[in-house]
Amino acid sequence: MLGWGLPKDAQAWRRRRTQVEIGLRKAIGLEALPERTPLNARTLATHHLADYALENLILYTRPGFPVAANLYRPKSPVEGRRPALFPDRTLYY
Repeated sequence: MLGWGLPKDAQAWRRRRTQVEIGLRKAIGLEALPERTPLNARTLATHHLADYALENLILYTRPGFPVAANLYRPKSPVEGRRPALFPDRTLYY
């Protein structure tokens, strides 16, 4: 049995998320997050596929810590909002 109950509504979920995030950061030694630095993102290659382009990117989460990423971008303009994923949230543009 769980030592805590499931949140009953959206507000309770938001409170619980904050508690879990604080606990996780404490457990992995990141109570204080490192200072943000410029990502210095670069496109290494672009592959033109059927109806989208695949871009191979590199960015730096911290100086000296490169991260490889792929960006899938539609070739033709898209109407309305589109989801974009980020490490800490999903945004709609």
